[in-house]
Amino acid sequence: MQDPTDGYIGIRNKGKNFVKIKEHEAWLADEMANFRDEKFMYYIFINIMWIIVSCVILKYSYMLMSIEIPLGDISLVCSNSRDFQIKLHLAWMRRSRRRRVAR
Repeated sequence: MQDPTDGYIGIRNKGKNFVKIKEHEAWLADEMANFRDEKFMYYIFINIMWIIVSCVILKYSYMLMSIEIPLGDISLVCSNSRDFQIKLHLAWMRRSRRRRVAR
């Protein structure tokens, strides 16, 4: 922005309206300090909230992706019992015997 009287750019300490310029500079400095403090307060608040959210997510991250599926009695589907292992072994033996006969 250019001054129409002298052609200088910016705020000058000396000029026709010295008192008005000085008051405007003081007001501008005060407003800029208030603006800076307010924005810094928001910055600190947002960072503290981010830290809290991150800590909660880290603490409970093992539960975030767990979906419980009711299966009923799981021993009917997959069992480590001795009877189940024997049945599985016998089924494998029958299958391998069929393969030998087919050759």
